[in-house]
Amino acid sequence: KAGRVIRFFERNLRHWKGEWAGQALKLQPWQQFVLWVIFGWRRADGMRRFRRVWLEVGRKNGKTLLAAGLGLYLMDPDGEPGAEIFATATKLSQVSRYVMRDAWEMSRQSDLLRDRIECTRTIEGGPVHLVCEARKSTFTALSSESSTFDALNVHGAILDEMHEHRTMTAYEKLETGMGARRQPMLIVVTTAGDDTPETPYAKLHDYAVNVLEGFASGFDDDALAVFIFALDEDDDPFDSDVWEKANPNLGVSVKREYLAEQAQKAENDGAFMPSFLRYHCNRRAAAAARAIAPEHWDACAEAIDWSEYDGATCYGGIDLSSTQDLTSVALCFVRGDGGIVYRWWNFLPIELLAENSRRDLVPYADWAAQGHLLTTPGNQIDDRAIAALVLELSERYHVAQWAVDPWHAVQLANRLQEVGITVVKFTQDLPSFGAPVMHFLDEVRAGAMRHDGNPLVRWCALNAVTKEDAHGNRKFHKAASRKRIDPIVAATMARGRALVLDTGAAVVALYESEGLTVL
Repeated sequence: KAGRVIRFFERNLRHWKGEWAGQALKLQPWQQFVLWVIFGWRRADGMRRFRRVWLEVGRKNGKTLLAAGLGLYLMDPDGEPGAEIFATATKLSQVSRYVMRDAWEMSRQSDLLRDRIECTRTIEGGPVHLVCEARKSTFTALSSESSTFDALNVHGAILDEMHEHRTMTAYEKLETGMGARRQPMLIVVTTAGDDTPETPYAKLHDYAVNVLEGFASGFDDDALAVFIFALDEDDDPFDSDVWEKANPNLGVSVKREYLAEQAQKAENDGAFMPSFLRYHCNRRAAAAARAIAPEHWDACAEAIDWSEYDGATCYGGIDLSSTQDLTSVALCFVRGDGGIVYRWWNFLPIELLAENSRRDLVPYADWAAQGHLLTTPGNQIDDRAIAALVLELSERYHVAQWAVDPWHAVQLANRLQEVGITVVKFTQDLPSFGAPVMHFLDEVRAGAMRHDGNPLVRWCALNAVTKEDAHGNRKFHKAASRKRIDPIVAATMARGRALVLDTGAAVVALYESEGLTVL
């Protein structure tokens, strides 16, 4: 099946502009790989496995031409009677000028398609509606703000430059319009967006990354194929040896000399750096570096028999978030050999599981069913549930101290103190977090800590980024992080208490004052 698609491209499509105008389209290895994956995998019923495709790659790598060819294939040779294909961008003139124009011009040069496809509508000279009468199929341009998204019967859709879309409307309408087709396909082609959180691009990109990285934590989406060509976070963007990661067409449609000029421009003037990173390195502009690498976190995971820790000394941290967000409780055990072991309990209100899953694009309900997430009744976190867990843990383990945020846990701290639980404040500032964060990150990188592989905590760990002050103190920064990081904050608070009690009273002043006067 995939070979048929590749043959269609290379035997029937030709370049229509630039240095290769009139020449047969020659797919590069990366383009062939994409087509082999999305058309080669099949379900048990013989239909295509992948219904949605996320293709993110640097500019000028031929993604729009590839998308236009896919539109033509789905419109005619794919064999779907009455196929409706749509191409969407933020403006109708944009999609007409690029995807639709490429599709129309390639069809005009194709012996197979020339007499089968006609253009019946244009805008400003650009095609917006193609028709294949033999299949009763159409290929139509839409803008993301179009009022005609309802009642679509989508067989194929191309959503161009997702990073420019301001709303999820186009994506959601196209996806929901595929329900009546046997094997529809929604193809998103884009370059990297900026680091603004909660944008449509950010949500879909993060979801795609979760799918790529999620096999270790049970997060999968069998209908989504993800292809992200980008520099790694530790790559030097000025090192020409790594440019091919984001530019698989380097030396073909992307000229090495041009990239060298753009790199020099960015190096000379920092104002051009965000554009160079986004468009040519395919990295989100100004995005903070991920603090924890997936391979380091996963290397610390192991099966743990928690009954062996009954009665053991440990240190607790509680990150009590807003009443409707994730709340986390963490314990930090320091083993006799110096190794660090963490365990977490995480809470969400049960009535908000679905809403928060849509917002964060993670399977909270599944995690709750698997025991990785605890729920509280209603639509708000009840700190009585947190207090009950703390009491239970304090009876099972020897918890030397519990660290809490003095500004967000007043009521909880009072409840715990009334029943004899030792609670200390942990001010949420850079000096307080400096040493615990340094130790936590060093121990993760060195494989000197252990955890039980909780998938919710893994997701949060990979979201985390840090903020640093002039003195080199670092803290996990919720505002700059990709998504939720509450379990990691709770763990570093617990690690801070372990450091305080192990290193003596001289360090205590960094973390607590006498008693709990702030509370």
